[in-house]
Amino acid sequence: SYSTLAKQASPAKTINSNPTRTVLIGLTSTFTPNLIGDFRASYTRLQFNSYPVSEGFDMATLGFGTNVTSNVLYQQFPQITVQQYNSGSGLVVSTFNASEIDQLGGATKTLAPQDTWHAQYHFTWIKGRHKIKTGVDAQLLRMNAYNSQFSAGQYFFDRVYSQGPDPSVSASNSGHGFASLLLGVPASGTLTFTPRMFLYQHYRAAYIHDDWRLTNRLTLNLGVRYEYTSPYAEKWGNIGQ
Repeated sequence: SYSTLAKQASPAKTINSNPTRTVLIGLTSTFTPNLIGDFRASYTRLQFNSYPVSEGFDMATLGFGTNVTSNVLYQQFPQITVQQYNSGSGLVVSTFNASEIDQLGGATKTLAPQDTWHAQYHFTWIKGRHKIKTGVDAQLLRMNAYNSQFSAGQYFFDRVYSQGPDPSVSASNSGHGFASLLLGVPASGTLTFTPRMFLYQHYRAAYIHDDWRLTNRLTLNLGVRYEYTSPYAEKWGNIGQ
């Protein structure tokens, strides 16, 4: 069980769920002794879902205000790093960027379900020395891509705000990153906003093929096929088409 705060926060864990579903129907029709039709339709759903055990975590329970929680698109435990000095703080010591405690949180969600709708119809017609095949093929591919990144934020705590006796004067031997964490004063923090992508793509094809038996020892295989695969587009116009 990951119901306790400690298990949701450390170590960062994810759960993977990858179900697959497939449905197929087919119909073969004999119109005449030398004319046959074949129809097939299928639906396939592939899904990759990796989500943190802290999914649904309410950051307000950690003391974050609505100015932060209202901007969290996907609820999870935030990534919290406690270091002696954070990158970019302008302070340089011999143990630069050394972590004082294990990182809390950090797992992210990746969701990429993909649907494929597929329909095709084929005719086979035998006439004299000709065996003619013709048909059409259509597919609709849809993929909903999402990665939460660090939607609940990344927060870095270092010694800057707990050093003393004067916190405005840097010193390599004063302050403690964990003390800054308990005070709730990070050296820096970021929120990541990643929109969901509803991608889709069309495929269409048509063909005609003739096996023409000129003699018992010579057969010509003639045919032409047209195929079109559209570029990926996005339902809400989030990418160029």
